[in-house]
Amino acid sequence: QNPIEISKIQNSIKQQMNPGQEAVVTIRADEKAEHGEVVGVMDEIRQIEGAKLAIATQQKAQED
Repeated sequence: QNPIEISKIQNSIKQQMNPGQEAVVTIRADEKAEHGEVVGVMDEIRQIEGAKLAIATQQKAQED
């Protein structure tokens, strides 16, 4: 997936949804993402009717 500007998130998601449709929107951010930016993305998604928020996580590799 390509990164997207926070200001364009709502329109991008709405364009991919049909009216009345529910959708799960997954945020995938690495350790370089600033906390404030992730929160901003979450806030934008929460404002979209029918969109549910999910956060993708990745388990760290265990060191022996």
